[in-house]
Amino acid sequence: MADTGFKSPSASSTGGWTTLSNCYSSNNTYATTTSTTFVNGTVSTFAFGVPTNAIIDGIEVTAEFSAEFGGYIATIQLSVSGNGGSSYTATKSDTVTGATDTTRTYGGAADLWGEASFSEYGTQDGNFYVKVEGKSNTFGIKCRLDHLQVKIYYHEAAANMFFLLMDD
Repeated sequence: MADTGFKSPSASSTGGWTTLSNCYSSNNTYATTTSTTFVNGTVSTFAFGVPTNAIIDGIEVTAEFSAEFGGYIATIQLSVSGNGGSSYTATKSDTVTGATDTTRTYGGAADLWGEASFSEYGTQDGNFYVKVEGKSNTFGIKCRLDHLQVKIYYHEAAANMFFLLMDD
C-alpha cells in the first residue's frame, strides 16, 4: 500500500471560523471559533497526486488544536467529501483540554469514513473537501485550530492481463 504523505490544504471557506486559512501550517497562528455549538468551514486543495485509477484504501486526517486557556475543552469534528462538498461522510470527533496544542488523528489506512468506496477522482483538487467543525465548552473561550493535514492511502489497480492457452 502506498500513501501520499501528509498534505496541508491551500484553500478554505471560513464559515463560522475566524481565518480558517490559519490551519494551513503549524505555526501557532490559529483559526478560531468561540461558539459552544459546532460552527463549520471547509478546507480543500491538497495536491495529493493519487495515480489515475488507484483504489483508495483509507483517509487519515490530523488536527492540531487546543482551547484558549487551561481547564477549558475544545472539540473538533471532521467529515470528508469526494464530490466537491455536495455531500459529506459520517463525522469523526475528538476533544482536548487546555491551551497546549495537541494533535488528534481521525481515520486511518483502512478507514473510508463510513463509505463503501472512495474513488481516485474524489481525491483530486476541486473534489476533495474536509468539513471542519469546532466548538468550546464555554461561551467566549476559543477553540483554536493550528494545523490540519490529510493523507490518502491507496494501491494501484492491477492491469488487465489476458492469457492465451494453446494446445500442442
